[in-house]
Amino acid sequence: MKITRIEVHQDELAYAGGVYRLSGGREYRAFDATILSLHCDDGTVGWGESTPFGSTYVAAHAGGVRAALDLLAPAVIGLDPRCHDRIQDAMDTVLTGHAAAKTAIDVACWDAHGKSAGLAVCDLMGGRIAEPVPVISSIGSDTPDAMRASVARHREAGFRGHSVK
Repeated sequence: MKITRIEVHQDELAYAGGVYRLSGGREYRAFDATILSLHCDDGTVGWGESTPFGSTYVAAHAGGVRAALDLLAPAVIGLDPRCHDRIQDAMDTVLTGHAAAKTAIDVACWDAHGKSAGLAVCDLMGGRIAEPVPVISSIGSDTPDAMRASVARHREAGFRGHSVK
């Protein structure tokens, strides 16, 4: 099994809450997503994705992800997507850092690996866990009343921890 080509797609993912507000007056209504399809010589297609929060939140941003993928994709063509360490080494050889871009390829490789083995990716990694994993919600900046209402909605949905932006 060898990677024969990688296609990079862009999509806008609307924020379900309408507007996500951060400190400093920053607002997001949608997020610029990079979707990657990784094609293999046996017909398997693995899918990966990277959606950094936005260019004013962290150093990674969608345009940077796609620019990095232009460098990374040729480095993994011809490699076996099931050989994850070799894929990582090949990416690290051509580009230092840029985890947000490398993640899209890594996830696509795991997806292709799972499909080729007829297994869910979690089973490739040792199996499903029996206990649920707690996650926190994210509360955008707003008026105190609106933020309290958002926390209340998230608690109703089952979240017990909240990160206030």
